Amino acid sequence: MEGKSTYQLTGFSYKVEKGHTDVKMKTDFEEQPSEEIRSYIEMKIQEYFSLQETKEQIENDKYTIRFLLKNGEAFLTIKN
Repeated sequence: MEGKSTYQLTGFSYKVEKGHTDVKMKTDFEEQPSEEIRSYIEMKIQEYFSLQETKEQIENDKYTIRFLLKNGEAFLTIKN
């Protein structure tokens, strides 16, 4: 993923249940990052989902992506 240092990613997990994918992106942020960083992350995720290849793979699948602080609290949630 582009900008790993910006996102401070430390890992991720996902589960699929009843046709819904739940993704948790774990970060090293100890407190909520700035609005600029949160907006940047959301913009990049939306760019990825707007790619034709991604649209073909996902089709109408439901998903939730949560970016988590170091303590496990979500600071950004993206879903369709």
